[in-house]
Amino acid sequence: MDEDSALDAEIAWLREFEARRGRALRVLHIGNIANNAFLNATFLRRAGIDCHVLCYDYYDPMATPEWESEGGRAAGGRRPEWFVQGPQRLCLPYLHALLDRRTLRLRILDARMRAYRALVAERHTRTLGLGAKAAVRRLLNRAAYARSWTSSLLRWAGRRTARSLGFDVPEPVATLSTGPGDASVDPALRYAQYKGRLIERFARLFPERRDQLAAADFFVWGDAPRWAELFASYDVVQCYATDPILGLLSGTRPYVAYEHGTLRDFTLGDNPIHRLNALAYREADHVFVTNGDCLAYAERLGIERYSPMIHPVDVDQHERPHAAEVEAIRERAGADVMLLCPLRHDWAIKGTDVHIRALPAIVASTEQSVKLLLCEWGAEVEASRRLIEELGVGAHVEWLEPLDRHGLITHLQAADVLLDQIALPHFGATAPQGLAAGVPVVMSYKPESTAWIVAEPAPILSAFDPDGVARAVETALDPEWRREFGERARSWVHRHHHQDRLVLEHCRIYRRLIEERDD
Repeated sequence: MDEDSALDAEIAWLREFEARRGRALRVLHIGNIANNAFLNATFLRRAGIDCHVLCYDYYDPMATPEWESEGGRAAGGRRPEWFVQGPQRLCLPYLHALLDRRTLRLRILDARMRAYRALVAERHTRTLGLGAKAAVRRLLNRAAYARSWTSSLLRWAGRRTARSLGFDVPEPVATLSTGPGDASVDPALRYAQYKGRLIERFARLFPERRDQLAAADFFVWGDAPRWAELFASYDVVQCYATDPILGLLSGTRPYVAYEHGTLRDFTLGDNPIHRLNALAYREADHVFVTNGDCLAYAERLGIERYSPMIHPVDVDQHERPHAAEVEAIRERAGADVMLLCPLRHDWAIKGTDVHIRALPAIVASTEQSVKLLLCEWGAEVEASRRLIEELGVGAHVEWLEPLDRHGLITHLQAADVLLDQIALPHFGATAPQGLAAGVPVVMSYKPESTAWIVAEPAPILSAFDPDGVARAVETALDPEWRREFGERARSWVHRHHHQDRLVLEHCRIYRRLIEERDD
């Protein structure tokens, strides 16, 4: 069965599900780093799945619907009601109101979250670094836990006082429970019992780890059981990055874990997040793995139910021409050759400095004028500025503000070459975006690193140091090479990295999970 026929079969199953249940398949996506949840939900909604996206306590501009729209936030307009972003205490009741179609409550909560984002969250996001934001979030979580603990202590003191006055006030009865949802036990006690079983489970699954799961590791997750009621309203809960911990601690089934570098970065360290996240991915009903090198981490954790997943890229959007804007960008750059490097300036993670170091050789290799476009974001912007000055190539560099989706697409279409990361052997979302826009890509690509995700090597020019980058750019500027490249890039993207493949793979897994649950 070819891919088109396979997708048609899954769409037919979705229609059958809807006919049986009287509603569409309902999926909640939690966490929205790099807008992956929003994009996945957008594509799946087009297929007829009723997807909601929960982006709680996270306000990065790149995790908003506006980032994907022409004109961004400045263009105005309303967000889709199925995307909710705000503090957890408002997001959860908002989704309950959305599910129950309580329109007035929905509007009130939406207004409160818009006010919170404008007055508190987004202002702090612009002024605080990532480390400071994480510290603030930990502080708020601990304050919430302390408030809950204080409430429990006061109830205990109240029972003691009442008994001392002669009243018959029994203590909560400790009985065995089967999971977080057992209604026969006091919720706090029920959760304590469940945590005990998870600690034992971790010890059985990871006996070789010196850092074993402990009761203290659950300190900031005291409210996890509150999520169970919300999750019960969905057929599938898909949790991104470290949010599979919510799926695990709430006792939800089925939950899908979606990693985007998470298995590499947040599973093996000696701290509570890594321990809980390792267990959450191991216990997930299915895991989507998006990065080539993370296969080794999945196998190391003993994950058995996983499959590769491409990064969400709207290929059709990137192919749509923007001739007038492209011409304006080229005119502003004022150069014969325009190189675009939209990478974050974090040298160890992205290798942005390698492209800067290659610039003198690129300029020397051509009689044409050259301009390198860099985006002004990341922890080492000033270090990059100093390097540019040391190399004496300031006249060949133009700085841009971070590009939203539309801005990135128009600059990709205007560029002669896209300079992607020089740190990892596998591509993420940027390289397929460049190929979809028809621009040659230079990066530290080793095809074998992603062969298990995409069997056919991508038409990417590989480079691993400044000299390699300069040679790759020289190749990318060769007219003979470019004539063949355009068709190869378009063909590869449509066969291997089109959003239809993403929809097909999601539907296959959702169908299996639903059928297993219903058997």
